[in-house]
Amino acid sequence: MTEQSTSSETVFIYKIMSLLIVIICFGLAVWAYPHLPDKVPSHWNISGEINRYSGRLSGAFLLPSIMLLTLAFRYVVPLIDPKKSNYKLMGKAYWGSIFGVIFFLGVFYFGKIIFSLGMVPFDIVPSIVQVGLGMLLMVIGNYLPKLKHNYLFGIRTPWTLANEEVWYKTHRFMGPVNFIVGIIIVFVGLIANFWSRSALPIVVSLVLILPVCSLVYSYVLFRKLAKA
Repeated sequence: MTEQSTSSETVFIYKIMSLLIVIICFGLAVWAYPHLPDKVPSHWNISGEINRYSGRLSGAFLLPSIMLLTLAFRYVVPLIDPKKSNYKLMGKAYWGSIFGVIFFLGVFYFGKIIFSLGMVPFDIVPSIVQVGLGMLLMVIGNYLPKLKHNYLFGIRTPWTLANEEVWYKTHRFMGPVNFIVGIIIVFVGLIANFWSRSALPIVVSLVLILPVCSLVYSYVLFRKLAKA
């Protein structure tokens, strides 16, 4: 079996698994809708406290609908990006990253629904979300170095978009950074019940480091290459 055929099979599996997660979430929405309260939690603040609610219909079906639109849009992206030829070269990395996003949204939705139905205590939801987020960052970290230069997917700073060398070096640098941050967040999520909600600001701080690091690294590298 050639490497290209293996990659095609992997891409197909990622597509099917992503679609399956969306279908499962819609199935969960249909099942849970009659049992949900009139007010469903829809947003948590940095302290892990609920600060926004939605109606039953929105609480059940909004996030699965967003997941479906996200997945559909990712089919369109390779068709409209001027660098569309590069998507064929990074199919596994592209669809692997998308699967990670869909998986995380599915985990978040599952946690929200089972909490809204009173099936788990409140403090378990941040832990579920944090573990899912950490796993997402690990998946993204694994695939970032394999992303080819494009305009719609990946680390898109003015300097990575302007210079392909800056693109590749920034993605190679940020891949391990994302992976390490993901491992830390998974660990924090697993022990969050012992730390209570004080772990959530730590997770948010770690996540905010990533775009800042991407911006600074790509800018410094771009300036360095411009002077060379």
